[in-house]
Amino acid sequence: MVTFPWNSGHITISLPALANVTRLEPAYPEPITPAELHHFIKDDLNPLRFELKNAQQIICIIEDPSRISKTADIVASICQTIQEYRGSLFGFEIVVAAGAHFQIQAEDLLKKVGSYPSPFSLSIHDCNDTQNIAFIGNSPDGIPLLFNKKIVNADLRLTISTMNIHPLAGLSGGAKIFLPGVAGLKTIEAFHSLPVGTPGMENSPMRKLINQVLDIFPVRHSWHLLSNPKGEIFKIVSGKINDGFHKAGIELLKIVTIAKPRLPADLLFLGCRPFHQNLIGTFKSLHQIPKLLKPGGSAVLFNEAPQGIGFHHWRTEPTVVLEQKTKYQQLLKDYQVALFSPGSSLEQFRTLFPDTFNFLKTESELRGILDGQNSTTQSQTIVIPYAPITLVEEPKCSS
Repeated sequence: MVTFPWNSGHITISLPALANVTRLEPAYPEPITPAELHHFIKDDLNPLRFELKNAQQIICIIEDPSRISKTADIVASICQTIQEYRGSLFGFEIVVAAGAHFQIQAEDLLKKVGSYPSPFSLSIHDCNDTQNIAFIGNSPDGIPLLFNKKIVNADLRLTISTMNIHPLAGLSGGAKIFLPGVAGLKTIEAFHSLPVGTPGMENSPMRKLINQVLDIFPVRHSWHLLSNPKGEIFKIVSGKINDGFHKAGIELLKIVTIAKPRLPADLLFLGCRPFHQNLIGTFKSLHQIPKLLKPGGSAVLFNEAPQGIGFHHWRTEPTVVLEQKTKYQQLLKDYQVALFSPGSSLEQFRTLFPDTFNFLKTESELRGILDGQNSTTQSQTIVIPYAPITLVEEPKCSS
């Protein structure tokens, strides 16, 4: 039996009697309590008291709800502390770094910034809003740099971001909150055209461009969050943005790195949480397949995708969709890949995924995949409930 988190509960899958099941799931520390979090933020900001009191325009850039951390308590503590210093929140604004995302759901925003209308000024970055995006020049490699004018004009910047494994940039967090977070669409498109990095690694062409942007936008203070798959924060690394990014990355990898099983899988189950809001989020798990599955084996991905395809300007452009279909059809041509997503439609599925992938809408269709496994011989099954944020690595040899 295999159990996956699913909607507000779980889904249970029966396997052949001879299946040898390996479950790869990080063990997370206990989360920080709201009281501990409040004291941490208050103590953290105290050395900045004078600057926060006298700055003309303070912008706090916070990740959008596509990142899992429940940050409403952090936002409340920051606002309360800054209000104590300034006497009011005039001159303080939170900008949600939506990148190329749009149509953010109100209930999701609630987890990030708390109740709304809020006592502070709040805006959501729109990468297509040319009236509020400024061209600030080109990168050393000639990439046009367009960014939210509020970020450009702020005289004190704060950032809040979650550290996670990222299949393209290596790691999320750090100055990635600027790019793609508060960039214009043309810059985001150029960013995504760069060669991808390796999951779990800091250095990549994408990160190089991100750091070039950071040279333009100094950040006075940053908070890097480590969270469990439910979005509960268990550690905060604060301070200078790049130092914090590096330290938080080390802490993250200690927790989410799991040794690769000795034998490849005949059957691979991949849960798409915490990027299970839409079908686009499925792609953050696909890199696990060639790493863990034997040629000819079957991979089944599980994604509730309540928002359907997803709201993403760049990722849903026809040319990008075609590029991604071609890429993954070639990359995964030696495997049988299926997506179980009862809340989605076949039309939505076919919009994004290669024709070689299978769509499973019912549990009976899922059962058909499992029945195709040979039940008379012992098979290897690997289960990763949180595939996008689990780093599977070759075991290190002990000397």
